[in-house]
Amino acid sequence: MSSYEEVENSVREYATHATVEAQVAFGIAVTRELLTADGVAAAAAAELAEAGARAVSAAADGAGTASAEQLRAWIVEIDEGDLSDGDMDPDLLRAITALEAWAGHLEERSSERIAALGIALLEQADFEASGAPLDDFLAPSETRQAFERIRAALTGPAIQGSG
Repeated sequence: MSSYEEVENSVREYATHATVEAQVAFGIAVTRELLTADGVAAAAAAELAEAGARAVSAAADGAGTASAEQLRAWIVEIDEGDLSDGDMDPDLLRAITALEAWAGHLEERSSERIAALGIALLEQADFEASGAPLDDFLAPSETRQAFERIRAALTGPAIQGSG
């Protein structure tokens, strides 16, 4: 398995079969990671109004404890403060997408939202690798390590629990 489509389908499969605990732990970790990734704070300061930049910071700090309603309030502040005219920094856009996916998961308890977070993590790794080939997506170490991390996070507790 190495095509992008196969990797993405595997992430969906892992998310679907993960325990609730694994989904929550993974969701919080990835949301925080993407909200605090290098460059996100600087991009938020440059591309968002002050209230929007503060909302990104607050979301990074509170992602693990905030309600879906609070996450949605931060998303609205970010959206209302968007100064980028549709050309947002990729790391900031990924962070906002992660925040949206996490809020959606809290509302719906949807494994598809957890898969979306895993895919966002893969996209970040792909960006860091300067673009993995679609036919051998796991060739760069960055994408391979991200995929292994996703698999371990979403299948580890289930495997340990079945012994």
